[in-house]
Amino acid sequence: MTAVLGTLLVAAVLSLAFVVARLLQQERLLLEQRHRTEQLQSLLSDGSVRASRGLRVAATPADLGDRGDPLGDVLLLVRDALGAAEVTYWRRRADGSLAPFSSTRGTATPELDDALPLAQWADTEGMTTVDASKDDAQIAATPVPGTPGLETRGALVVRAAGTFPLERGQVKRQLESYGAVAARVLTLLESQRAMSHQNSVIRSLLNASQDFAGHRNAERLAERICETAVAIVGAHRAALVRWDAARASGQVVAVSLGHPVTAGQVVSPISATGEACAELRTVVWQDAPTAVRGMPVFAPGEPAWRTGSLAALPLPRGRSVLGALVVESDQPSAMRELAIRNLGLLAAIAVAPLESLWDYEEVERRARTDALTGVWNRRHFEAELDRWLGQIDRYGGAISLVMCDVDHFKSVNDTHGHEVGDAVLRHVAGILRDGARTVDVVARLGGEEFGVLLPSTPADGAAEVAERLRAALETHPPRLPGGALLTVTASFGVASHPVPVSKRDGLVAAADAALYAAKRAGRNRVEIAPG
Repeated sequence: MTAVLGTLLVAAVLSLAFVVARLLQQERLLLEQRHRTEQLQSLLSDGSVRASRGLRVAATPADLGDRGDPLGDVLLLVRDALGAAEVTYWRRRADGSLAPFSSTRGTATPELDDALPLAQWADTEGMTTVDASKDDAQIAATPVPGTPGLETRGALVVRAAGTFPLERGQVKRQLESYGAVAARVLTLLESQRAMSHQNSVIRSLLNASQDFAGHRNAERLAERICETAVAIVGAHRAALVRWDAARASGQVVAVSLGHPVTAGQVVSPISATGEACAELRTVVWQDAPTAVRGMPVFAPGEPAWRTGSLAALPLPRGRSVLGALVVESDQPSAMRELAIRNLGLLAAIAVAPLESLWDYEEVERRARTDALTGVWNRRHFEAELDRWLGQIDRYGGAISLVMCDVDHFKSVNDTHGHEVGDAVLRHVAGILRDGARTVDVVARLGGEEFGVLLPSTPADGAAEVAERLRAALETHPPRLPGGALLTVTASFGVASHPVPVSKRDGLVAAADAALYAAKRAGRNRVEIAPG
């Protein structure tokens, strides 16, 4: 198994090399762009800012100093150029309303109610205007352009103490140019913030590539992938899904903290996640409540919760799919192009180590599974028995073992053939598995003998379980190929540690002795090992 894991890990590392190279290249480009941005910003913040043709008044050192606020510097220069009392930038918010964002008064507060209508008009109509209706103070407003077209990012509002020293047409022309300068500064600042954020994301992805490659446990790796996804896009929750293409279904294997679903949640093809896996494409809901009405995230009948936006990214495995990364935000329109691209990089980093660990665990699972019946084999049974006995030695508690042997199994083979005998063993294994808890270990120990390990179960509880399993076998006979029912019973022996079996290495022998006592007493019964 060590050799298999080593081979898989080497493949994972090689697969990661290309992704890491892409990340490093993107980081270099970002650093170059940041350098150019800092050069531009220095021109806007060192006291020598000039508006295109209109801004020709140098700011005083007392005004600018070491503010480190390019937008504030522009507002001060606009104020001095127009001989105004104050200049305020009103920014358009996500809901479309305007709010004061920065002002030469030092603080931006919404107290200028008389300026708001003018700011709204300039923002909505995309035109510069001067309100000269008041004798005590004139107000002018100009849009701050955003993307090309009619869309703007807000407005500059200039207030004079009395009248502007320039004539009205000059005020409008200069103010328009100042609005364009403010727009360039805002674009610069937003670009710088975006680059800083993206640089942080790239560093996180590079760290994640090293972190993921070092994991040896698939469950913990899946949890780390969810945690990283939430962190790099500022999402509220994430889930990782493992997909079975042959069965056209999947299962949630890990979720981030506070997710409304839990690991083990079934994933249906009729869901956002199932669609991403089945069609090998990214599914994005920018407005989840109205995206696809009635479409579940994972499967019909899942717990109800509200999400604003969602992205389900498949994890490609050659021409098939390994699973999906599902990331959600409470806010609509949060899954923008950059966020999805970053999640795609995360998925590319995660696929190789995740696939290697899942493949290794599948190899290990098959090595511990009985090929005929599908339950655990003796190797796994003995490992789990030793593990649980060790926990009892350290922390206390109880464990019980139920041994089961099919009655007169040789006659079944002799009378009906080995194919029917194999079907009977599969039937018995299914009855035992269906009657056990998730924590219990059901194993075929050899031939027609089975063992059921019952952690945290004392002798009386184990006896009840054994009797229930015995009755289930007796009342649910398998059906022969011709349709007739075949009566199948089994004998059971029960032993428990530390009471009544005090020695840990005597548990199996005690259960086996109880089983043969049941055989001698007439079969199809349960016997309990004495102390």
